[in-house]
Amino acid sequence: MNRKTFLKTGAFGIAAAAATTAATAAVAGAAAAAVVAATTAAAATTAAAAVVAAATAATVAAAEPAHDLYVCAAINAAINQNHGGGAKFAAKSGVLLRAGEGDYRHVGQDFPFFFNIAFDPRNRDVFHAATLNGCIQTADGGRTWRISTGWDMTEAKDVFVDPNAPDTIYLALPDGIAVSTDRGATWQRRETGLPARGKYTQVVKVDRTRTGRAIAGCETGIYITNNAAKNWRRVFATKDTITDIRQSPHAPELWLASTQSDGALVSRDGGVKWEKFPGVPSAGAFYNISFDATNPQRYALGSWTHGVHVTEDAGKTWTPRNDGLPADHCVFRVGIDPGTGRLYAAVYRDFIYASDDFGRTWRKDGLEGSTVYNFVFVPKTTQTATQAVAQTAAQPVTKTAAKTVVQPVAQSAAQTTAKPITQTAAQAVAQPTAKPTTQPTTQPAAQPAAK
Repeated sequence: MNRKTFLKTGAFGIAAAAATTAATAAVAGAAAAAVVAATTAAAATTAAAAVVAAATAATVAAAEPAHDLYVCAAINAAINQNHGGGAKFAAKSGVLLRAGEGDYRHVGQDFPFFFNIAFDPRNRDVFHAATLNGCIQTADGGRTWRISTGWDMTEAKDVFVDPNAPDTIYLALPDGIAVSTDRGATWQRRETGLPARGKYTQVVKVDRTRTGRAIAGCETGIYITNNAAKNWRRVFATKDTITDIRQSPHAPELWLASTQSDGALVSRDGGVKWEKFPGVPSAGAFYNISFDATNPQRYALGSWTHGVHVTEDAGKTWTPRNDGLPADHCVFRVGIDPGTGRLYAAVYRDFIYASDDFGRTWRKDGLEGSTVYNFVFVPKTTQTATQAVAQTAAQPVTKTAAKTVVQPVAQSAAQTTAKPITQTAAQAVAQPTAKPTTQPTTQPAAQPAAK
């Protein structure tokens, strides 16, 4: 190659190399800029996603109920089926924990006559149940149970733990009232002041602001004690049974009561003086009454004859709210979630219904074929053994033979005669195959045929 050619090609090569180098640098710079831009965009996207996730979590947390709902119910396994719509199959009777929309998980014994439960405020895994067999209790969230009352204290209607003295438990019985001062280890009848005849007791509640002050609803009226049931005195006379008594979550001096034939009652002085609410029908029993903890103006009543009755002006006026319920609206129980104000109505051997607009509209919430005796709301805590028992229950479940009760703790001589919780043929008769056409005088299995 001659010098001229070399200079031409060399110069071209050098120029080309320089151009290539410049181009490479430009590409590298552009690529770097693109990487930075992409990284920035990714960071922005990640940050935006984090904001959305945080907002979603906050929304979910805000929507998460602050209370667990336990239901005491007898389930008619013959008609309890999963027809879709998210409802869970739950054929076991007893205590059930609501796990979500239409989802109820069984806790503990499969026994159809759990009428109410009361939790120890110090430990949610300890609770007591008023049942056909008397008072039974669990210390491990429902895994094992023992009957704490003897043969002479059966068919318990209600149970209540004194929140200020939780070793003290009150038990409503068909023939009076019993009290335990040692967490259910022993029981004594405390009926001084109750009539010799007419002391059938449907409900007993304790004043949360005064230790030892309790109010009982009997077949002859409302009775009150100020010394832990050592003495009772009647403060309101009725011709038929008081079916429920409740203390306001807003004002402790305000109490409400439902009755079998006197409509609904109110006391504004701590349960001493009572008067009837105007506008509440007296014909036909109201089975229970409930406060709305989110709104002091709202109360609800449940009735076989009248369905759901509500007030939104603290009892000045009352309105039936049955649109969306079955035509006969035989409501056995109502309950109001104290955190959300959601209203529940249990229609006899049909479904639990829920309403988020205080009864203006209703939707099914599961437990087909159920007879609900009580709604019990308990503030949420970290997971307890009770919840673990409910979560490990297989779904769907099938009804099995009643299990023998494990009685791990010592009992008194009288208590050792107590039998395991099993369903006898006679008790099974209490679950009719068809809905009765007339209103029971009070809740089934709640009052003996003869007084």
